[in-house]
This record gives sequence, C-alpha cells and structure tokens, in this order.
Amino acid sequence: MKKISTLTIVAIAIIIIVGVIYYYEEIREVKVEIPRTNVVVATKYIPANTVIEEGMITIEQRYTQDLLKQKDNLTSSIEKVLGKRTRVPLYKNEEIVLDRLIENKPYMNDDYEKKQIEIALYSTDKALNIKEGSFIDIWLEPTSEGLKRQDELDATTNVPEEEKIKPRKILEKVQIATVDNANLEELIKDDLKQNKKTSSNYDKESEKNAPTYISIELNDEDIEKIMGVDDRYYQFRITLYSENKEYKVLGEIIETKKEVGEQNEENPIEP
Repeated sequence: MKKISTLTIVAIAIIIIVGVIYYYEEIREVKVEIPRTNVVVATKYIPANTVIEEGMITIEQRYTQDLLKQKDNLTSSIEKVLGKRTRVPLYKNEEIVLDRLIENKPYMNDDYEKKQIEIALYSTDKALNIKEGSFIDIWLEPTSEGLKRQDELDATTNVPEEEKIKPRKILEKVQIATVDNANLEELIKDDLKQNKKTSSNYDKESEKNAPTYISIELNDEDIEKIMGVDDRYYQFRITLYSENKEYKVLGEIIETKKEVGEQNEENPIEP
C-alpha cells in the first residue's frame, strides 16, 4: 500500500478548514433576532377632527430601529390614545404619533350647547392659584359706586331683597376651560411707556395688577346672567368651589368700610 505523504495530509487538512470557513461565512444562513417594539397603530383611515374609539386602533410590533426618530412621541398604551381627537388625518397601519392628537373638549362636539366667555381676574383672586379644570363659584362684589347707589335706594324706597346691591353668588361650580396670562408682557411694556419708566425702576405694580383671563363654558341662560351684570355697580369675584369663607364675611367687611367712611366724613382729619 502506498504511503500518503505528510505534505498531502497537510494539504487535505487545509482544504477541509477552508471549506468549513467558507460554509459558515458564505453559505449557512445565520438567524439574527431584530429588536421589535409594541406600538399603537391605526386599523383604518381616521379623518382629522375625529374622536378615536375602540376598533380604530390596535397594538402591533414594529422594528425598533424604524421607531427611533419618534420614540418619545409614540405609545404602546391604548388608554393614552382612546378618546383623543385627531388634529390631522391618520392612515391605516400608521403608528399613532401623540402630537397629532389633542384632548377632546366638550365644546368641540357639534351637539354641545355651551359657549365660552372670558372673565378678567385681578390680584386678589389670582392668589387662589386656579388652573385649567378647576371648579369655581362666581360672585358679585359691589363697587364703591354700587354701595353709593344702594345708599340712595335705601333713602328713597324699600328695595326688595333680591334687588339690593350686595355681595351674592351668581354661578356655582363652573369649570375653567383655559387660563391666559399671555397679555402680561404687553401690559408691562405699555406701563413702562405711558409712565416713562425704565426696566430698572419698574416697581412691578403693573405685573401685580395685570389681569389673568379665564375662559368658562356656560349655557345661554347663564351667559345672560353674566352679561346682565352692571359693571358700574359690581365686579366679578371668584372662590374655589365650596370654599366660601371669604364671602361669608364680605358683607360685614363692606359695612365696616361704610362706617369708617362715614366717621371720617363726620370727623375729618385736620391738616
């Protein structure tokens, strides 16, 4: 039997090794797990200005790499999407991008019977730290002109209780739709200009007294109540719903002011 040379054995070994390497690198398919992420997607075309309901959305897995650009603006939670209103159309199988949705406010619905009006709040009531969604009671507080008018009425006739100019609640448990301080900067600029002040000697009095505007939603009947208020005799005040302590004593405070004013008239301070 012919003996195989060592060189031949080495050559065969090299061929086998090369073949194995070639198989694993060029021929054999290696399965690689590509990361996927759960995300809420539309199951159908959803027009703009539509409230999202069940059946319009579902959760699917998408390649994580494809979602990276919008990762903070997507969700895997159905609850974060249901009930929201679309700002723009959404297409079938499209991932739901959160900034294309808005909260569905009642006044956005066609059958909603309430309308929004604005009321200006000044420094005292701004201290209540109200915010969107807070419930408030709206009161009428007599102005100094209103108090004078009530004195005149008392001196000439017996005024029915409901017609007297006095502190009273006009609306209860009204929800605030929006709170707007956007005009503050312009008011400060106007104050600086009109009073010839500079930013260095500005005493922030305008900032303190600048109104905050709140929007509230009322039906026609309640709007008539608001619009029917004579602003010569009343100013609007608010309390947080059910917190009426201030207005339980407000009448006494006004009476005290009147008495002090009368005493000052009888005993004027000598110059």
